[in-house]
Amino acid sequence: GKHRIALGIETDFDSSFRNESDDSLVEDAFRDPLGSYTYLQLQQAARLNIEDFNEKFWTAVWDGAITSDAITALAHADETGYSVQGAMVAQIQRSRVRLRSRMRSERPLGMWRRVIPTSRNDDEIERLEDAKECVRTLIGRYGILTRELCNREGGQYRWSQLFRALRMMELSGELVTGVFFEELSGPQFIQPSALDAFLNHLDIPSAFWINSYDPVSPCGLGLKWEELPTRNLGNMLAFSEGELVVTSRGYGKQLDLLVPVNDERLDEVCRTMHAAITNRARMTINTINGDRAIDSEYLQVLGRHMRLQRGVQDVYVDARIR
Repeated sequence: GKHRIALGIETDFDSSFRNESDDSLVEDAFRDPLGSYTYLQLQQAARLNIEDFNEKFWTAVWDGAITSDAITALAHADETGYSVQGAMVAQIQRSRVRLRSRMRSERPLGMWRRVIPTSRNDDEIERLEDAKECVRTLIGRYGILTRELCNREGGQYRWSQLFRALRMMELSGELVTGVFFEELSGPQFIQPSALDAFLNHLDIPSAFWINSYDPVSPCGLGLKWEELPTRNLGNMLAFSEGELVVTSRGYGKQLDLLVPVNDERLDEVCRTMHAAITNRARMTINTINGDRAIDSEYLQVLGRHMRLQRGVQDVYVDARIR
């Protein structure tokens, strides 16, 4: 039809888009602006004949000035063509008993109440504050915010939803902006305390493992970094002195060691490899740097920190040597 209905929480709708029709006669029929009334109660309070009231009533409904507590009210009205027979009302007026009976029969039409418009300025402020809270959530998760990180989260955390709040927080001094990572797009936002830690390399472990699905992981950001595995729970990355040195795919089935076999940093990450990659008693290694694991020269490094068993094609890790 020519009208549309919307179902949802009232605060989710923008009351600024209401039509500008004069609905005052119907709205004034609500003796308590916050109360709920039946159709007949409103018609009697409006002091209009039934035909005039019915027209103004449904105009107010489609304007978004009044609403019902149940969709059955619209379904019932649609069946009757949104009209009320004047003769029925005349019969109602002949007797109070019949009036009470008719009011009871009107209950399927539901209860109606006014839609109290909210201030557009208040809505804007509330949305801005909600966006700031989203920014604080993400900045606590990542330490830095960029377009790629926000869009990876999606929904209310998308870059377009948060950018105004980010700029406001920059102006207030809560965040600072710049380009801190070359592969990520700018502007980039970071807290002043985090920037100080970043510039001075404070509290950074010499070697650590992270899951590719971890918020701090660079996986899934569309970076031009060929060594990165896909963003999957079974994939891991090992860093040492700020450089990616090992990647693991499929819970250790595919290992890529990105530094020479005599690099001392391999010993640092291999000490914790088994515990970092899987909690299973046995880990299976199929390939190392794309070749069969049993033929790899890197087994001498792994063997210094893990108990290895050679199979026909694969290498098995049973336990970590302490």
